[in-house]
Order: sequence, then C-alpha cells, then structure tokens
Amino acid sequence: MMTIIGARLQRFATAGALGVVTDTRYVHCFWPHLDRPVALFAAGSSGIEVMGPPTPRNVVFPADTVFLEYLPDAMAVAQTAVTSAFPEKRGLINLTEEQIAVWQNAYDAHVAVLPRTAARVTTAKRFLLRDPDGARAEITEVEATDLIAGRVAEAALRATKQFRDEAGNVVVRAR
Repeated sequence: MMTIIGARLQRFATAGALGVVTDTRYVHCFWPHLDRPVALFAAGSSGIEVMGPPTPRNVVFPADTVFLEYLPDAMAVAQTAVTSAFPEKRGLINLTEEQIAVWQNAYDAHVAVLPRTAARVTTAKRFLLRDPDGARAEITEVEATDLIAGRVAEAALRATKQFRDEAGNVVVRAR
C-alpha cells in the first residue's frame, strides 16, 4: 500500500480529478473545499484508506474506502520524528518514501506503548451544500451519492435543507 502524508489536494476539485487510485492511504492530507459533493476518484478506484485530520468535506470516496481511527498523540510523535530526522523539513508536505517510513515507524512504535485509554479519533466524512454567501447545510452520504449520480436535483435537495451561517444561525431565505 502506498502512503501519502500531508498532501495538498486542494487543486483537485472536479469529478475524477485524482484519476484511478488503488491501495493508497491518505494521512493528514488537505482536501479541497468543495461547495457540493464531488467524486474526486475515477471509476475503478479501490483500496483507499483515509486517516485524518483534517476531515474531508464533500469528497465522495469509493464504496470500499476505510476511514481509519487515529491517535493524535502518536501523530504528534510521528511528526516530531520526521522533523528531527530531517531538520530541513518544516512540516509534513511532500514527504519522500524515506520520510514516510520514519513517520510510520514512529507512529506505530508510539501506538504500541500508549495505554488503551489514549484518545482515539475516527476520521469523519461530512457532506455540505454551500451558498455563495457562505451558508451551509449538511446532507447525508446517501443524498451526496444521489446528487452526484443525478438521481436528485440539487435545487430540490436545497429546498429541503436548513442552511446555517458561520455562527450557526439559521439563514431565512425569501420564498
């Protein structure tokens, strides 16, 4: 399995933009900010694992994608291991295979010694519809899939949702 850590994927914003991807783990990657759900992976993609944060919003993944649990304490140790071993690195962007191996070994070693009560977080999937003014409404994974497949019109879906502004206040729209 190939591992990608800290990749900036913001430029991939259209359907199929990442192409066919197989047997790949995305760790702490920066997903695009999409206004609506988009299937970034082309048909035929499979074997993908996602280990956050940040949470991928509006990215529709292949059906067999696994969203991994991660331990924040171990992720911090792994990042420190990379920056200690490679002092020229300022963060976890564009890591080489050697740097990824250092990260993975440090993460695995720290996970092995953490108590069972250590904080564990599951990478979440979120789907939102956004308005140009920034208001947003959450939709389910099924609704996102139906929207992409054309089984539901975006206007019809929007009409059934409650939009909220950045502060969480309900946005009232004129009818």
